[in-house]
Amino acid sequence: MKGYTEYLENLVRLIEKVKDCQCEKFEKAADIIADAIQEGRMVHFWGPGGHSSMFAEDVLYREGELACINPIVDPSISLGHGALKEINYFERIEAYAKAILKYNRVKSGDIMVMGSAYGVNPVCIQAAIECKKNGIYLIAITSPLFAQWLDNEETRHTSGKGLYEIADLYIHSYAPEDDLTLKMEGSKEKFGSVATIMQLLTCKAMTSTVIVKLIKRGVKVPIWRDALEEGGAEFNEQYMKKYWSIVKSM
Repeated sequence: MKGYTEYLENLVRLIEKVKDCQCEKFEKAADIIADAIQEGRMVHFWGPGGHSSMFAEDVLYREGELACINPIVDPSISLGHGALKEINYFERIEAYAKAILKYNRVKSGDIMVMGSAYGVNPVCIQAAIECKKNGIYLIAITSPLFAQWLDNEETRHTSGKGLYEIADLYIHSYAPEDDLTLKMEGSKEKFGSVATIMQLLTCKAMTSTVIVKLIKRGVKVPIWRDALEEGGAEFNEQYMKKYWSIVKSM
């Protein structure tokens, strides 16, 4: 066993599953998001959890990504202020979900794209419930396998539900139930986590599909340029002027 070979082969197999088995959902999700953008409605992206926070971070002021979306990056529901503090405490406070949604001005008629590989923590599930209650269409990128497998009540929402059960539409990221892909004789522990990678890949596939659809419709799509390249920051200024006051995490 080499490690890199087996890990990458497992990853490729999972990516192929997403590509081959989620076609209809990619198309439907992209149509819903493209419609909202054309109609001037806000589309929010949020990864409510420690490592899941990268889901929103990687579409925030990111070259090649949509400038007209609202990525929600809340430091308390990320690893930025301490991994143990977030995973063991903050993401288990159900009521905090409502505060984040209100602060980011998520409202009826908006679209919420929520990315959580596990899709079980109390903030994630309460946010999903609030979205459904308040007329916000909820698209989830998640793996039901973990939600169906985990039986630790301390780390789950009091409803016991998984994100995939609440969402109006979910895209399966195919992260395995324990997130791990490798095991080797000589160790009792499995390793080779893939959940975050699968979440980000699935998200990128979806946003790319949205952009393709908008271009085909003849829409001038607001896409960020690399701020590090010559003229990039100046080009992005047109979008900054329009979205600075709307995107709270900018």
